[in-house]
Amino acid sequence: MKNIKTIAILLIFVSLCMSIVDAATTTPFIIRNDKKKLLVKSLTADEEGVLTYKTQGFSQKLKPRQYSYARIPIPTAIKSAVLKYRAKKYRDAVKEFDTAFKTNRYLGWGSYCMYYAAKSLEARDKNTDALARLKLLKHMPIDKEEMPWYFKAKKLESEILILEEQFDEASKILSIISKGNDTASAMFANNAKGDILLAQKKNSEALFIYMRNVLLFNPSKSKDSVKAITEVVKILKEQKNPRTAEFEKLQ
Repeated sequence: MKNIKTIAILLIFVSLCMSIVDAATTTPFIIRNDKKKLLVKSLTADEEGVLTYKTQGFSQKLKPRQYSYARIPIPTAIKSAVLKYRAKKYRDAVKEFDTAFKTNRYLGWGSYCMYYAAKSLEARDKNTDALARLKLLKHMPIDKEEMPWYFKAKKLESEILILEEQFDEASKILSIISKGNDTASAMFANNAKGDILLAQKKNSEALFIYMRNVLLFNPSKSKDSVKAITEVVKILKEQKNPRTAEFEKLQ
């Protein structure tokens, strides 16, 4: 049994190492407006979105209207900012993510930078500043690899807006999150809408929204599923509803 566990741990470790190597060796590329993928040796962007790339030893440029999107492996500047964030040096992390965002937003890392800049500000109880960073992400990215970070950022934005009781603005963000077309996004949006209704003392309406996650999706141990069931039970108890026990069994 010990040998099996050891082998399993080694396999996981090797898998993680391979993932890190793959991420580190990803070749920079540009997706042109004609949908063709251009692999390049090096790639940078300026603050206006003008790309400079090298293919066969010489440099060329592309203006924003000449390409769809571009991506590079995680830049050194962002790695440095992440280390600051993990070390809880949030003030320094914000500065570095802000700086990296100016050019790397055109290279596949805009949502990533603003998500962690906002998380750093949130950790310092600077929600207004965090929202200012998140609102810089105005358009849904075309790059599928950036999409998960965009939705993470928008989820954080909605959470802060609800906390600040900016419910109309939060509802607008939740409509964006709902476009994620996946179960996780739908469940998060339902729970957040329920939170807004609870804050507005509309408990019966909130119950209906939380129930969506219980009835439409199979109850699971996911964070959003557990939250929905917990809120349903809480409201049913307050209403002294006989169906409380039925939903308590799902906890």
